[in-house]
This record gives sequence, structure tokens and C-alpha cells, in this order.
Amino acid sequence: MKCLIAGGAGFVGSHVTARFVQAGHEVTVMDGLLPRTGGRRENLAGLLSDIRFLDMPVEQAPDLAGLVAESDLLVDCMGWTCHRLALQDPLYDMQLNIASHLALVDAIAHSSGKTVISLGSRGQYGNPKVKTITEETPSNPQDIQGSHKQAAESNWQIFSRIKGFAGISLRIGNCFGPRQPVEGEDIGLIGTFIRDLLQGREIELFGAGRRRPVIYAGDVAEAVYLCAQSSFQGFQIFNLAGADVVLEELLELLIREIGQGAYKLREFPPEIKSIDTGNAAFSGDRLETFLGRLPLTPLEAGIKETIDYFRGVL
Repeated sequence: MKCLIAGGAGFVGSHVTARFVQAGHEVTVMDGLLPRTGGRRENLAGLLSDIRFLDMPVEQAPDLAGLVAESDLLVDCMGWTCHRLALQDPLYDMQLNIASHLALVDAIAHSSGKTVISLGSRGQYGNPKVKTITEETPSNPQDIQGSHKQAAESNWQIFSRIKGFAGISLRIGNCFGPRQPVEGEDIGLIGTFIRDLLQGREIELFGAGRRRPVIYAGDVAEAVYLCAQSSFQGFQIFNLAGADVVLEELLELLIREIGQGAYKLREFPPEIKSIDTGNAAFSGDRLETFLGRLPLTPLEAGIKETIDYFRGVL
């Protein structure tokens, strides 16, 4: 299979790239390594001799249509995952979470033989007043990043129907694992916790009893790979759930594994409360029906690998 992986040098994208290389597929990675994103050439260490790497944003590719035409599978891992920074710079978020994806969509000619897999977000649902979020739950994003991710998914869905390609959107929760960013603001829930604990900072946790879906990056890559091997038609939307964690329990696990640290509960600041996504459970039952039971990395094992990675980098 010939695979074009857009954003394949990013945090999650590099895990996807590694999975398809491991399986022996012919892989082209396109990544502009843009500022404030997770795209880094170092994420592809050990893979560069096995792939074709194009260091450029998709919008600047001289023959994007040709690259798309020669590929059987397109995996769209592009994006900016910084929710708070997106509120401060919504135009940059729009460039990374809508415009780049539209360029890829536009490059696809009418084709009934092509498959697209894109990475969506739990944030597309916002803060629904339900006990469990399923794919039938209406999307009502609470922030700019979720809104733009929803727009990108909608564009894929529209053009899947118009241009005749099969597509899947995997809506994922808080992702963690090796190769995630360790510097700057808004590096992800678990990454921020690990960095602050390793550097001796007390964690400020806003609100008690909050729950979040978390998933190891390697498990996202496995889900993408299994979807690519599956037969389906039209455009499918799936939640990729991972583990459901209470944040106090997650922090206690991190503190035990790191061997130091503490946290304190605080009231929500208004700017954080306004974009909070609530405590509804995140169901992955539809994806399990489609793929069968996904082999997930045990939470503690994934946490240990991520801590080891942060220790090595910091």
C-alpha cells in the first residue's frame, strides 16, 4: 500500500508513520515542521531511510495532486492541539486546523479507490449534558480548536460524498506518549502534569472529581492502521476512547511513578471554566464493533514510558 501521511513528523503522526513502516508499506511523510506544533525531524529518527520525507506544508507542495493521486491511503495527522493558545491566536489555529486540510481535500480527484483517515478530537463534542458521549451526541465545541476540528471533519465528510472516496474520522481524547512536546505552553494534559512534577512544581488542579479520556499515542497509531486494513464505504465517524480517568487518581499515579510531587485543588478560573468539556464518559463501542476489541496499552505501562521519555529529554 502506498501511504501519504500529512503531519507524519508530529507527535501522534510519527507513531502512525512508524506503524505503517513496520508493516512494510511504502510511506511518504509531508510535514512543514511549523512553529509551535509538535512536528520535528527528530521524531522520525530511525525511519528516514525507510520513508520519503517532504519537509513542507501541504499548501506549498509543488505537485500535491500528483502525490495524492499516486497514494492508496491518505492519513491526515495535521493540526494544532493547543486549546488555550488557539483562543489567543485563532487565525493560526484556522491555518493549521482548517486551511491545510482543505488543501489536501482539494488535491483529491474523483476517486472511488482511495481511503482517507483523519484525526479528530473529543473537543468537537464540547460539554454535552449527557452521561455518555457517543457518535450520535451532537457536536457543540466550547473553544476555537474544537470548532476548527469540527469544520475540518465536516469538509472531509462533504467531499467524501462528492468525490467518491471512503473516509474515517477518529475522534480522540487526551493523547500521551513518547515524542510529545515537552516545552512551551499547552503541551497536553498528561505531558504538563509530568513536566511540572519532574521540575518540582506543585500542580494546581481546577475542580474536584473531573474525568478525562486519555489514550497512548501508540494505540492511536494501531487504530489508524487497523482502520486502513478494513473494508468500508462512505464516511465513518468513530470515537477512540482509551482509558477514562479521574484527574486526582491520575495525578496520584504520576506522583507514585515519578517518586515526588504534590497537587492542590483550586476553583476554576473563569477563562478555564468557559472551555471545560465536562465529565461525560466517552464511548468507543462503535469502533469496537467495527474493528473488534482494540489492544490498548495498559495505562501504567504507557505512563511509565512517557515519564522515561520526559526524563530523557528534560
